[in-house]
Amino acid sequence: MERKKIKEISGGLIMDLETVVVAIREKLEKSYNLLLKQAGFLENCDMGHAAPGGEEIRKKIEPTIKIDIEQFEGDYSKAREKFIEEASFTTLNRLVGIKVMECRRFINRTVITKKFSTADKSEEHFLYLNVHPEKIKEPGQWINAVLEKSQQQLATEIPQLYGENRYGIFPRDTDTMAVIDLINSVPDEEWKKDDVIGWTYQYYQAKTKREVYDYLSKKGKIDSHSKLIAVTQCYTEKYIVKYLLENTLGRLWLEMHPHSQLRQKMPFFDNNPELITRSVKSVEDLTIIDPAGGSGHFLLYAFDLLYEM
Repeated sequence: MERKKIKEISGGLIMDLETVVVAIREKLEKSYNLLLKQAGFLENCDMGHAAPGGEEIRKKIEPTIKIDIEQFEGDYSKAREKFIEEASFTTLNRLVGIKVMECRRFINRTVITKKFSTADKSEEHFLYLNVHPEKIKEPGQWINAVLEKSQQQLATEIPQLYGENRYGIFPRDTDTMAVIDLINSVPDEEWKKDDVIGWTYQYYQAKTKREVYDYLSKKGKIDSHSKLIAVTQCYTEKYIVKYLLENTLGRLWLEMHPHSQLRQKMPFFDNNPELITRSVKSVEDLTIIDPAGGSGHFLLYAFDLLYEM
């Protein structure tokens, strides 16, 4: 897929999705590393107490670190690394989820998308600062408080994404704001595409995938869940999805209904081999399973075919 990396429009920067996702991962991983240090979790040891001003964040992080140390049989470094990895991905997932819903107008007031009419802030952030004007002069302007409120509301409808999560801790407000600016640098039309979540995951894993393949080339072994995900997660191009579904689900339908107009709506249908004859079933009697669903790319097109049937 050809994408221009960065182009300048009206004095601002419009960036492509791949560039932005890579930049977000780098920003978040650095931010959580600093957050852990502030909480007293240094790279080589736990100080046992937070640095000045980091007491509250330590209270939030410490239970998770202790659980992971136990899971890694006392390996502090692995537990710390896992926190950075999981917290970074959780934050990306939640912020991108909000942005995608905003672009589809599933959310009444914007939380991520900034507007000129609300002083170049999201609508929720603008309203929050109107109530708390003293926060305007603080770094990041308490954007995390706005996001946490939004998450609580979304958790009732989408608990899998916005419900309780021990890695669901935002970075420093200034870093959260930087990530939001990166998300907003991608045109809204991109976030409206039905495959944008899949591409986001693909680009996010690219760094880890390179590292794991390099590790394997040196006779290393897949010894963790995250490494396994990195080397097996591969987002499928849309034309491949269409080809596979048209020649499985679509073929099945034509073998039951040879005169169906569905054939004219399947550009990747292969007429070889010839159709066999099957007993007729209604569309309601068909069962579909995607055993490696990911972001549902195959299921989306399967739905389109079922609708046409």
